[in-house]
Amino acid sequence: MNLHPQRVRHVVFSLTTLIVFAIVAIIVNSSLSTTYAQDGQRLGYGENLIGQVSGPEGSLFFFEGKAGDVAQIEVLGVGFAPSIALLDGTRTVVLLVNDNLALEQTATLEYTLISDGTYFIQVRAANNLTGQFAITLLKGVRQLPPAIPLTAGPAVQGLVASAELPAVYDFSTNATDVTQLRIQSFSPGYSPVITVLSPTNETIVSLNNPRLLGTTLTFAPGQENLRLIVDLGGFAPPATIEVQLTYGTSAVTGGSSTSPAGTEEPSNASLPSLPTSGQCVLATRENQAVNVRSGPSTDYPILVTISPQSIYDVVGRNADSSWYQITYGGGNNRGWVSAQVTRLGGNCTAVPIATFQPLPTATRTPTSTLPSGVTATPSPTGQSQIAPPDSDYFLNVNMGNQNGAITQGSISNVVSHPTGDYEDYVFFSTNNINTQGGSGTLVRQIFNFTCTGTGTEVIGFYINGDFRECGDSYTINSVGPDNDNGTIQISANGGSNTYVQWTIFMQVERLN
Repeated sequence: MNLHPQRVRHVVFSLTTLIVFAIVAIIVNSSLSTTYAQDGQRLGYGENLIGQVSGPEGSLFFFEGKAGDVAQIEVLGVGFAPSIALLDGTRTVVLLVNDNLALEQTATLEYTLISDGTYFIQVRAANNLTGQFAITLLKGVRQLPPAIPLTAGPAVQGLVASAELPAVYDFSTNATDVTQLRIQSFSPGYSPVITVLSPTNETIVSLNNPRLLGTTLTFAPGQENLRLIVDLGGFAPPATIEVQLTYGTSAVTGGSSTSPAGTEEPSNASLPSLPTSGQCVLATRENQAVNVRSGPSTDYPILVTISPQSIYDVVGRNADSSWYQITYGGGNNRGWVSAQVTRLGGNCTAVPIATFQPLPTATRTPTSTLPSGVTATPSPTGQSQIAPPDSDYFLNVNMGNQNGAITQGSISNVVSHPTGDYEDYVFFSTNNINTQGGSGTLVRQIFNFTCTGTGTEVIGFYINGDFRECGDSYTINSVGPDNDNGTIQISANGGSNTYVQWTIFMQVERLN
């Protein structure tokens, strides 16, 4: 394994330190594993410490980090192969990239912190042996992709490709007026992890909230050059986002305030004007987000929502032109929007009729007994979004093909109330647990529940007799092959026009 010269110096220093303090470590090794495994020992950037692994729980260290810090961890084992796990302040595994299946004496881990706070480092033996080790924590420099200049005006779309390739923008605040920066997710279930840095890399904003699909940041008057970084967090890449910079609370964000001749006049002056020629494009009719669906009907699931401040290319239509197919996410994705809530611009006379997948045939009829506390009422006038009947769902996370001890999966669907399919069932399981560590291997199952749509406050997730709401999480510890499965019921428990797309993210971590 090739190490950076700086890392080699620290490893040599750590080895020297280990030899010097070997006698002292032998005297205190009986207390190290118990104390460190429960409470941890403080470790600062640039420090070297001696530790001891005397059991499967390993040794625990903690440090204080800032969003954007690159934590570089090096562990040199003596007589055993170390394995490193990084945990956040709630003791949830953030990254386990080195389970050290090659059984090397040196293990390294590098991770860019996505929020300020306390982090924990757990050092264990990959080959079930015991021994001493030297640990070093360094603060590296994050290698970011080139920043995209962001100017005040219409919204722009971007892509968060991976943990190493976040979306990065450079922008300036206004010297005499307030500056607003809007960040919006276009990927279902993805909550953007937002960091704003000063020219000296000072963290001005750090936002990581799974309940939020986007936010608008407001900066006080005063010119300053800033950098926006949008990370993935724990989301599976890639993720599509939209970013918009405006000056002043009443700024016109769509360019010219006067529409070109021949275009459909927007009903709101803040909406963007549409061209009279060229590519057929589309924008919202009112100043509110519009649903994009997988097919030309409200019976199809919602994929994303489009912003009132953006313009989208039209690539298809249905037979009666009541629905249009557009591209979004940099042109990599396609979906359908209703003509009733949108307006057209450009040359739309030759838009072709697009094909689409028919709705699946229902295989399960919703039960006739409503959940406790729910009263069946007639559908109110104007309810346009109704979840169609569907079959039960299966969420299987397979541990057998994983090189590390952590893997994840997700599943999504919609429920509505008072009409339509008001409840869904997900049967979950973890396969091939023993493939990871042999007979007796245990794992932890962590579920995160996210929702988008109307009425998210009345959605309930029922698992093992417990109730959770949108934005909550649920953990099942000590899971083995004999208890690796269960059921989650998702219910719309009220509302007069409830229509919610739910997503369940399941993460599985090996415990031993």
